[in-house]
Amino acid sequence: MLWQLYELEAARVKIASYEDWIVREKDLYEREKVNWQAAIENERKATDLAREQTKLAEDKALLYKQLYESLLPRKRSVGCILGTIFSLGIYRCK
Repeated sequence: MLWQLYELEAARVKIASYEDWIVREKDLYEREKVNWQAAIENERKATDLAREQTKLAEDKALLYKQLYESLLPRKRSVGCILGTIFSLGIYRCK
C-alpha cells in the first residue's frame, strides 16, 4: 500500500512536470507564431516594395526611350517617300 502511494505521488509529480512542459511549449509556439507572422509580413512588404521599384524603373526607362526617340530625326521609309511623291505631298508619314 505504501509503495502504491509512493508511485502515485511520483506520477503526480511527473504529470505536473508534463503540464509545465506543455505550458512552456504553448508559450514558445505562440512566440514563434508571432515571429513568423512578422517575418512573412516583412517579406510581403519587401516584395511589394521591389515591385514598385521595378515599375518605377520601367516607367523611367520608357520615359528616357521616348525622350531619346523624340530628339532623333526619324528615318522615312521608302513606302512613305513614295506615298508622299505620288500624292503630291498630301500623304503624311507617321
